[in-house]
Amino acid sequence: MTSDTDNRRGAVLMMVAMGAFTINDAFMKEALTQLPLGQSLFLRGLAASLFTALITWHGGGFASRPNRSERRAIGLRTIGEIGGTGCFMVALSHMPLADLTAILQALPLFVTLAAAVFLRETVGWRRWSAILMGFSGVLLIVQPGGSTFSRYALLALLAVVFITLRDLSTRRIAGRMSSALIAHITALAVTALGIVLLPFAAWEPVTWGAILPLMGSAIFLSAGYLTVV
Repeated sequence: MTSDTDNRRGAVLMMVAMGAFTINDAFMKEALTQLPLGQSLFLRGLAASLFTALITWHGGGFASRPNRSERRAIGLRTIGEIGGTGCFMVALSHMPLADLTAILQALPLFVTLAAAVFLRETVGWRRWSAILMGFSGVLLIVQPGGSTFSRYALLALLAVVFITLRDLSTRRIAGRMSSALIAHITALAVTALGIVLLPFAAWEPVTWGAILPLMGSAIFLSAGYLTVV
């Protein structure tokens, strides 16, 4: 059973993670005005991979040896992270950050629903009511069929589905696994996504105006990866 202290600690860490991810998004929004998506993901990923590698090494996390079940969960988590990052970043480059962040508020609702269905976790009627009201709010934001509807809003919702897969897979990873190592694997995977996207746009000169938001993004992304795990 999970204690109230564990619940409170988890809630605080999740709030820190969401704050870190939001600041990361703001930095990336600025970086994407100067550099293509693939280049931005690649450069940010290099920095985040370095940060998480140092943290993992300092904490002895590289000594962790996941078993078969944990490797499967890490694989699913990585797929969720890559899919979520790809969909979210494409949407971020075409949508106002405020609208995208509002759609992302559906994430806790999706996670709660998926946890009840796939992990058999208990969800009371109050939470079910909140899920229904939350979905109604998301529909008001997305407005399917309306004049303001765009495929990028749909991509944002798809990102929520992928991130839900990421978070549910994280629950399958035993507590003995190093959080820093999982964060490092995630950073490497997203860097690989940037490499895949590099050929689709010309390499742009990297100025200080791009370096500063990319470094800020990498720092807060690393913090988000660590605390969300």
